[in-house]
Amino acid sequence: MMSEVEADHAFVVLEMGASMEGDIALLADMGKPTIGLITNIGKAHLEHLKSPEGVLKVKRALWDALPSEGTAVVNIDDALLAEAAGSLKCKVLRFSQRQEADVMAKDARQEGLSVRFTLVIGDKQSAVRMNVPGLFQVSNALGAAAVAHSAGVSIVDIVEGLQSFKPAAMRMQILPLPSGAVLVNDAYNANPSSVRASVQSFCAAYPQQSRWLVLGDMRELGTTAREEHRELGRWLRDQPLDRILLYGRDTRFVLEGMGTGRAVERFRKKKRLLNDLRRKLSHKPAILFKGSRAMKLEDVVNPLLQG
Repeated sequence: MMSEVEADHAFVVLEMGASMEGDIALLADMGKPTIGLITNIGKAHLEHLKSPEGVLKVKRALWDALPSEGTAVVNIDDALLAEAAGSLKCKVLRFSQRQEADVMAKDARQEGLSVRFTLVIGDKQSAVRMNVPGLFQVSNALGAAAVAHSAGVSIVDIVEGLQSFKPAAMRMQILPLPSGAVLVNDAYNANPSSVRASVQSFCAAYPQQSRWLVLGDMRELGTTAREEHRELGRWLRDQPLDRILLYGRDTRFVLEGMGTGRAVERFRKKKRLLNDLRRKLSHKPAILFKGSRAMKLEDVVNPLLQG
C-alpha cells in the first residue's frame, strides 16, 4: 500500500493488526505513526497473548512509538486504555460516550438500521446520523473523529465523513434477498466481546422480523476457548433470538452453556447448514452471520445470495 502514496497526499491511514507479541512494535517501526488510535481491548488473540492485559501490552507499542509531539487517541470508556494513557510521554486526546472528554457523543441511540448522536468536540457540536446498525459504531465514530480532529480536520468535514461511511464487506454488511429475508454478514472475525456487541445491535435493528443467528467458532482463544464458548452460550439464552444455528468444533461448548429450552441446532457440515437455511428463507427472517475468519461463513452467505 505504501507504494500507492503520492507526493500530494497529506495523510496515510494504516491499520495495524496483532496476534503475537511484538507484532505492533514491528509495524509501528515500519510505519512511523504520528497519531495512534487503539479502539479497545477485547478478548481477542488470547491463544498467544493470554489475557486482555497481554493484548494491551502488545497494542500499546503503537503509543510508545509515537514522537513526543505525536498524539495518542484514547478511548477512556475502556478501563485498561484509560489507565495506560496516564504514563504516555506524547500528547493525549481522549474520547468517550459516557463521560467528559475532548471528543464526546451525547444522546446516542439506534433507530432501526441507523445510529444517531450529537458529536461534541471542544466547544463545537453537531448532530450525526450514520447509516449503520449498532451502538458500538458510535465508539468507532468517535475514535475516527478524534483522529481527524487531531490532524486539523474541521467538525463540519468530520460529520460529512461519518455520515457518508459505508461498512466494509463482512462487517455488519446488510444484504437483502428478493424473498424478503435479510442477511447481515458480520463474519470477518469474532471474539467474545465482538459477538455480544454484534448480536445486541442486530436484535435492536430487526425488532419486527424473526431473528436468527448463525454462529461459528471463536478461534485463537487458547486454553480459555471452552469456557468462553460456554459463557457465550449462557449469555445467548437471554437474547431475543428466534433460532440459533451453530457450526464448528467449539460451538458444542456454546450448546452446553445454553442448555435446553431454546431453538438451537448444531451443524457439522456447511452443506447441511446451507440447505436448512435455503428451505426456510420463505419465513423472511433476518439472519446474522458471526464467526472467526477461519470458519469462512461466506461459504454459506454467498450461495444464499446467488439463489
